[in-house]
Formats: sequence, C-alpha cells, structure tokens
Amino acid sequence: MAKTNSTGFKEILSELRKNEIRDLYVLEGEDIYLKNKIAEALEKLLIEHTTRELDRVVIDAGGKTTDKIMLNICDELSSPPFMSKRKLIIIRNSRTFSESPAAETVNISNVLGKVNNSSCLVFFEEKVDKRKKTLLKEILNKGVIAEIVKAEPAELRTWTIKEFARNGIRISPMIADSFVERNDRDMLIMENEAQKLRLYVESQGSTEIVEEHLEMIGTADLKGSIFNMMDMISSGNASSALSLLDSLISRKEPVQLIFFMLARHIKQLICAGAIGNASRAASEMKVPPFVASKLVQTASAMSSQFLVDMYIECAETDISIKTSKIQDRTGLEMLISSFANRSRS
Repeated sequence: MAKTNSTGFKEILSELRKNEIRDLYVLEGEDIYLKNKIAEALEKLLIEHTTRELDRVVIDAGGKTTDKIMLNICDELSSPPFMSKRKLIIIRNSRTFSESPAAETVNISNVLGKVNNSSCLVFFEEKVDKRKKTLLKEILNKGVIAEIVKAEPAELRTWTIKEFARNGIRISPMIADSFVERNDRDMLIMENEAQKLRLYVESQGSTEIVEEHLEMIGTADLKGSIFNMMDMISSGNASSALSLLDSLISRKEPVQLIFFMLARHIKQLICAGAIGNASRAASEMKVPPFVASKLVQTASAMSSQFLVDMYIECAETDISIKTSKIQDRTGLEMLISSFANRSRS
C-alpha cells in the first residue's frame, strides 16, 4: 500500500474494514486494549483458524532486542504462512524504536528489509523516537506508525453504555462517567471490571448498574477519595483528611500512588481555577463534565496562590522522600497537616 502517513486507531480500523492491510504496523502508545483490538482484527482477516498456532506468532522481547530475537523475527518473515492468507507476527515491547543503540538499529533495518506481503509484522511499542529520521523513513516505506492513545472520556462513556447494553443492562451517563474515572480510562481494566459488574448484577436479578454497585464490586474510587481529602483539607479538617489517608493505606493503596494522585489533583485544580468554566475545563483538560464541574467548584473556594504553594510543597516533599530524608508516609502526613492548617488560618 502506498500510504505513508502516521495514523491512529480509528484510521487503521477503517482501513481493515475495507480489507486494506499494511505489511508493517508500529503501534506506539499506552493503550494496550486498543492495540489488542487491532491485532484481533488483523487475525480475523488473515489467519485460518485451523492453522492459528503455526501462522500467528507472538514474540515478547521484554524490552530488549537481542540478536537472537532479531534472527527469530527474520526467520519468521522468511517462511511463508501454512494455510492462512498471511503470517501474522506480533512483537511486544522491543523498544527498538526508542532506546536502541546504533548496532540494534542496524539489526532492525535488516528486519525491515525482509518485510513482505506474505506476512504482516506488528510491533507493540511504548514510544517511537521521532528523531530517528532514517529509521522512520524505512518504517513508512513498508507500513505505518500509529499512535494509540487513550480514548476521550465521551468515547469511553459511550463504550461503557454500549458494553452493558449488549447484555441487556442499563447504566446512566453519569454512572458510566464514574465507572470510566474509577478505572483511570484504561479500557483493558474497564473490560474486566465490566464483566465483574455484569455477572454480579445478573446474579442479583437486576438490569441496571447504580453507584452502589460500583462501590461494592467495582474498582476502589481512589480519585473520589482524593477529591474528598482535598475538601477536608480546604475546610481545615486535618484529622478527617489524615483518617481518610489511614483508610486508603489500610485497603492497600500504595502511599506513593496516593501522593502522586494528590499532587496531580492539585495541578488539575490550578488548571481548572485558571480556566474558570466547567465546560471549557472538560474540553481543555479532557475530563468528564462532572469531574470538571467538581474541579472548578473546589478551585473557586481556594486562592490560586494557595494551590500553587501546595503544588510547590508537594514537589519539595517528593525530593525529600526520594533522597531518603523522610519516609513517604511521614511526608504525606506532614503535607496534609500543613495544607489543612493553612486553610484554617
């Protein structure tokens, strides 16, 4: 195929629906679920079910492209499919296109030189270094680089509603947004959590997902807890905020993750406060409307300087933790107490 431009998930699916198949796909980005969907679509088009074990090859490089792995890929490219239309070769986590030294770049060039229309070579990568112009040109001469990023909140809401509807279960847009946020917009996690919720609701003889189901069966709402913690801090209620911290730690939430989420939340409040409008905040910050509304409301109750000071103090505490000057839990407790005390003054 002559197309050489970079593309994304929707464009690739559109091509596959028209039976347009590239010889090479380099899929970069964080969304494993969508990458898997592309691989599944390719398999459906290319692979004969009876010879799947022979004609579909998956190689996990584990972040290191050794000579042995490169030779293995070349061998697979050189051998024709047994009964399928093409051989499908999937390489996971090679880091060839982002962190490889010059010698391995030469090796991947050898691999790319063997790409042909009797096979389909697919790389799952976290990152592609766009500064490697010669390598990029080689890739685009053979196929495509596609950036596979997390879907927008509105798309994930639609996916959630349709996913439950397929099994005759209703979920409101607001509860769907909550479901999406609880699972950090990760479709791989969302798919597993949706199945758990569906089985539970069906076992209860119900046909609708409500917030109580998310609380009881779904992923713990760490983001919601951070919202609550910030409300306690802004009202000067240090004891309640510290009690909530204890509760989060007791349910095995990592202290470092809580710290990260709190710092990120403060950063979001700074942005929401600067924007000042919920609908604009939802669009520009790429968060659901109900989250944007809560961010703008919380930010409006606090001075922008106070939020900036909190964010700076988070950064300073993070340095102290990483240089072993204080323990992570102690640092987080000190931050919460400091923020709450200043809110009271």
